[in-house]
Amino acid sequence: MGQLRLLLASGTIFALAACATANRPNFEAMSEDELFLYNQERPVMQRVYCFVGFHTSSRIRRKNCMTVADYVNANQQAADTLQVTQPAGAGLPRARGF
Repeated sequence: MGQLRLLLASGTIFALAACATANRPNFEAMSEDELFLYNQERPVMQRVYCFVGFHTSSRIRRKNCMTVADYVNANQQAADTLQVTQPAGAGLPRARGF
């Protein structure tokens, strides 16, 4: 009886987990036409764009998809990281006499 309850409980947990992750479409598997139709219904910052790139640890190209808002946030974080690592007062050299 205890094993049946455990099996039923684990099956319920797996089913709920599958339902929770099924809400987000698989953008990597969508064609360009499907992405175009999906993006037509979205505001600009929620539109999804995909690009193919290399990962540093692999030669295999991988399709990456993200919303415009995620892309902007990632670029802002990268810029913030560069600002933190740059010493104070260090910038582009100025031309003298101009």
